[in-house]
Amino acid sequence: MNENGGKNNTILLTVIAIATLLVVVTGATFAYFAAQVKGNDDGTSIQITASESGTQISLEGAEALDLTNIYPRTEAWATKDITLKNTPVAGSSTTATYTFYMNVDTNSFETGDLQFTFTKKGETESTTKKNLGAAGTKGETATSIATGTVNISTANVITYTLKVYFVDNPNKNQNPGEGSKTARFYVSQTWVENNQ
Repeated sequence: MNENGGKNNTILLTVIAIATLLVVVTGATFAYFAAQVKGNDDGTSIQITASESGTQISLEGAEALDLTNIYPRTEAWATKDITLKNTPVAGSSTTATYTFYMNVDTNSFETGDLQFTFTKKGETESTTKKNLGAAGTKGETATSIATGTVNISTANVITYTLKVYFVDNPNKNQNPGEGSKTARFYVSQTWVENNQ
């Protein structure tokens, strides 16, 4: 007969149960928060956020752009798609409002030289361009450039095309120091769920 009354077996089974629980919780947590990088994107071009209700948001194509050694022309110097996606929350009647922002880290071009359009896929590009930023911009506050509302009960794929131009101004000399002028900028976003 067992002199310890089966205490050794109980302790061993308890230790095994706790170890198993830790492995399951750690693995499930990692799987839930892991993000996959696909295509030509790298880790800096995908941002993942999670809201309280469990919606996961991804922003693709938002890595910073650098422009240098450019000159005035009709065609855009930079063209890229920015895509915002969300995972659906089944049965939800909640909507979310997204807002895109233009963030200019630096801009040594003259005010009005660099302009951009930000057009939702499927819509006509605006002929009115917005100034990228004032000359000498260094990490100034982001500017809102687009907003919209979606229902989070479905998966949404929201794609905008960013085009950046060096606009020709025939009334001023845009050549001095052209090769030394640079601009660095990127698009960011916010996602706010509207509880009903």
